[in-house]
Amino acid sequence: MAQTSQLLAPANGTVIALAKTSDPIFAQGTMGQGFGLTPTDGQVVAPVSGKVSMVADSKHAIGIVTNDGLEVLIHMGG
Repeated sequence: MAQTSQLLAPANGTVIALAKTSDPIFAQGTMGQGFGLTPTDGQVVAPVSGKVSMVADSKHAIGIVTNDGLEVLIHMGG
């Protein structure tokens, strides 16, 4: 049986296909499955419960690992 996890939107806004994002690494699916989001306000929240596993030096990306081992990357910007 496949395991499922609940993933919430990290911000209010319009969801766009990952292929429509401006970053070619993400648009080509190199980093895995996901979606883009055009935010409507400045608030970003954790889309899952878990432990912060990394914060990029530039603070534009945050990794979270859930208790089930799901790795989630929140990548903000261009």
